[in-house]
Amino acid sequence: MAFSSADIAAAEQTGFTNDKPMMLVQQAASPSDAHWTTTGAHGGADVTLSSEPSTRAYDNIGSIVTSTTGVASTSPKYFNFYFATAISFDSLLILGHNFNSIGITDVTLEIADNADFDENVREIAKYTIDGAVDNRILFTHLNTTATTITESGGGSVTTGDKTLTLTGTSTLRQGDKIDPSNLVSQIPADTYIESITDSTHVEMTKVATGSGTTGGLTIQFTQYDYTSGGTAQRYSGVQYARLRIVHGGSKDPEFAECLLGYRYQLQRNPDLPWDNKREYAEVVESKALSGLTKRYVQYRGQALRIFKYPIWDSDEITVVDNWWDAIEDGTTPFVYIETPNTDAKAYLMIMDDPELRFEIVGPVERILSFSMTEQPRYLARD
Repeated sequence: MAFSSADIAAAEQTGFTNDKPMMLVQQAASPSDAHWTTTGAHGGADVTLSSEPSTRAYDNIGSIVTSTTGVASTSPKYFNFYFATAISFDSLLILGHNFNSIGITDVTLEIADNADFDENVREIAKYTIDGAVDNRILFTHLNTTATTITESGGGSVTTGDKTLTLTGTSTLRQGDKIDPSNLVSQIPADTYIESITDSTHVEMTKVATGSGTTGGLTIQFTQYDYTSGGTAQRYSGVQYARLRIVHGGSKDPEFAECLLGYRYQLQRNPDLPWDNKREYAEVVESKALSGLTKRYVQYRGQALRIFKYPIWDSDEITVVDNWWDAIEDGTTPFVYIETPNTDAKAYLMIMDDPELRFEIVGPVERILSFSMTEQPRYLARD
């Protein structure tokens, strides 16, 4: 199934640029299947560690991890999603990973038109580990840019064959599109690289047509890569998505949550007073006869927020209504992001009360009121 993409709406971009709060809701909460592979194809062998199952990647619990087993020396590794009912999303958040500590080099998010990831593969996020401690990988500007790669002078293809001979394949990737405009009638439209056989040969997803053997061709390929300064896009109709995790040596990557999020962007800050630094610790105390108090910490650094937000724009009221529906009437967690543009802080939150308080206070104005509590792992402790 072919997916589609479009720039996020102007109002969403305006609210983001102005650094107003944003909520993300997990769209990958109920995949038809998800598992670790070493091939990147959805049908590849499942190498998920049974004691750390793949369901942990999308259970909205940011404190328990999923990992691989028996393939430590294999790189890259992949975490594959399949959605029988296609999803739409525009953001990525990876929680609770060990990528920094074990020396992972790159993590990318990729989507494709098919389960084998050899048709219309697009890299829509890329994170390079640079040694900085960043336990929450957040992208709110998923995008891809088409790059043309030209192989000239040595291309050849034979009618009825799927093998394409080139001068080199080092710059190519599985799933790159082969541009038929340079191949006259030899290669059908919408043909992609099915596999890279060696340094001079690739297998195509479709057989060559026409007649005879054509050689000495200049062949163009279209490759899709993430651009850090690209315009944020929303991807719709997605059935196949995967994380690609690259490393050297023997590594066992793990993460607690891979959130493919849909944004609900607000246009102003909450009313004052507004405490954006409130945190809580749960303790048990024992007081001795001497008056000494001994405090045992259950947890600490849990963010708490009380939100009071006036709205008079009908479009923004619709955003709130849709967000409430997306979190199933306040019963499921979501990600809350303060200052998403300049200093994004992503908190996994849940409503304290599953009640929509959105009262009318004027001819067109409503007040949205709620409180929310952070779920582990706590950002303050990351």
